[in-house]
Amino acid sequence: MNNPGKDKSGAWRAACGALLLALVAGCAPSLNMKVQGEVPTPVLTRLPLNMGVYYSDHIRNYTYKENSAERHNWSIASGASQVEMFEQILPSMFRSVQQLSSPPSAGMNSSLDGILVPDIEEMQFSLPSETKLKLYEVWIKYKIGLYDNHGGH
Repeated sequence: MNNPGKDKSGAWRAACGALLLALVAGCAPSLNMKVQGEVPTPVLTRLPLNMGVYYSDHIRNYTYKENSAERHNWSIASGASQVEMFEQILPSMFRSVQQLSSPPSAGMNSSLDGILVPDIEEMQFSLPSETKLKLYEVWIKYKIGLYDNHGGH
């Protein structure tokens, strides 16, 4: 039986793998890269909620940086791709999603059911030479704040 969600998941993993392969293919002592990718639309049942979402400058401009003996001056700009991912996923989860231009604040009055504030706490990745497997591993730890329509956390 054909499972559309599984096929899209495989395409996402393949895109990530290709991206990471391009990342390390140069084997350059320093690396500057901007992450680009395509996120498949999740197969979900939407919740009957009208949500707001606020993207801080931190997530919009997130850049992974590492300067070690193995990864000299690595810089991977991934903030824009993270916002694109949430912009693809959230409308699949909720009846409507409205992007907000300012963060939620106490005492605000909104007709929204809730407000999400996603952020990146940490990003790590491993190369096949490090994992001893034939795969690239990316790990992103998100913190997603949930606020009510009056700005309460």
